[in-house]
Amino acid sequence: MKIEGTHLFNAPRATVWALLHDPHTVANCLPGCHQITQPAADQFEGDLTFQAGPMRGNFEGRVRFANIKPPNSFTIEAVATGQTGSLHGHGRIQLHEENSQTTLYYSGEAQVEGRVLDAGFRLLETATRAIIRQCLTNLDQEIATRTQPAPPPPPAQFVLDVAKEFVTEAVPPQRRHSLLTILLAALGTTLAALLLFRRRCASANGLSSE
Repeated sequence: MKIEGTHLFNAPRATVWALLHDPHTVANCLPGCHQITQPAADQFEGDLTFQAGPMRGNFEGRVRFANIKPPNSFTIEAVATGQTGSLHGHGRIQLHEENSQTTLYYSGEAQVEGRVLDAGFRLLETATRAIIRQCLTNLDQEIATRTQPAPPPPPAQFVLDVAKEFVTEAVPPQRRHSLLTILLAALGTTLAALLLFRRRCASANGLSSE
């Protein structure tokens, strides 16, 4: 069984490279994966559930990285065994960056043995391609989550943070508590006055419209 394809990430190559070598990220992105450990710098071990049509089985696998050329490319050798069969495969991953976007090129070949073949070669190939696509899509979402800027704090929280920073930097430690209490009280009074003013304006507009 031969598999190859490409996927475009909206992220620089260094980001994609780091996530591909993070076992926690790979475990979260790989469909059916239960856990992944990293017993060595160039090796992942884990277990997952693979399903192709009516055929379903649990597999324990090991992936070894070789020919590592950060952050450009690496090769992999994979072995997975379970009650329904086994898999031996090898592949190559290449990353190409352009305009802060990264294209991942993957190619590989696998030999499958055992009862898992009862599902049929075409169904096995379709299921494998679907898993790879879903894994890359999940990795896309993981990148988007990590690179999305944090929302700005609410105005009241921003003012409070500024007040705390001012007290920390400009006021001696023995006077910070009392001054911070005064600032918080002033902030609360100001916000309450603004809220009351808005309500009165809304009431006045309502009466004038009548």
